[in-house]
Amino acid sequence: MSPYQIGSSYPTLSAELDDDASIEDSFFLYHYGVDDWDEQNPSTIPLNSIEGRLVSFDQRLSSIESEISSSGSLSSSLYLIKLPQQGDNSIIPTQGTVLPLSVSATSANFQEWQNSGLSPRAIIFANSNGPMSISGYASIVASASSSIAQNIRVSESTHKGVVVKSAELQNSNLQEWQDSQGLIKSYVDSNGSIGQSKTLVNITSSTTLNNLSFRNKLILVNSSSTVTITIPEDSSFSNPIGTKIEFLRYGSGEVLFDSQGAASISSESNKNSIAERYSAATIIKVNNNLWNLYGGLKTL
Repeated sequence: MSPYQIGSSYPTLSAELDDDASIEDSFFLYHYGVDDWDEQNPSTIPLNSIEGRLVSFDQRLSSIESEISSSGSLSSSLYLIKLPQQGDNSIIPTQGTVLPLSVSATSANFQEWQNSGLSPRAIIFANSNGPMSISGYASIVASASSSIAQNIRVSESTHKGVVVKSAELQNSNLQEWQDSQGLIKSYVDSNGSIGQSKTLVNITSSTTLNNLSFRNKLILVNSSSTVTITIPEDSSFSNPIGTKIEFLRYGSGEVLFDSQGAASISSESNKNSIAERYSAATIIKVNNNLWNLYGGLKTL
């Protein structure tokens, strides 16, 4: 057995053990040998002893508890965690971002915000449900398996679905809907008015509005001859009520509006054509088989 006694000297190297020393002997030689280590002067206990490491851990834990108790926050060189008695808690990174990492192939929720009853109020999923849901009222989905990118459900009649607040002296659009190329399709301007970018459709000859490709478009009529725009009856092709189509007489030829079968067109003084070159007119379906024509018109 080893001739060394616990605490007889420190540190003791394994090389000083007898050849027949046991594993227990080796462990004891790194033991400082003080049973009441928590009552000793920390400076007398070597830091690389078992007791020294316990003292170091106890000191750090006491420091953390003291910091939280006195300031309500915990900070390091990387983060600041605020835990106030009232109000919002927050984690503020002093550099970079807060980045939670999940284990590989996890099926549990990636992150949850719970109420006092431990019921989730907002969830970031780590599976195909995801990636984010807010208490069943809204979800933001980036998964290719979902056909809805964002869904907001208003459950109370007095609640607002979405509120967008402008900056002081706002001069750009409050909201925009764009295509995949970034071209604006419709928008809400700084005054709250809804606008829509029109898609141009060019025609050079008489046309019947018997497909949805004309719906809510701006038709550029460019012809030196008379062009007749025919409205089909619903039994032939039923444009949805509210269908609105604008026409610009771009060529020198007349632009005449006519109806088919049970369909009818109402206008001021029964005017039925665009007044002159570079004038415009709009036709809108207001009921079954009933359209209204208005704008720069004349009777032809």
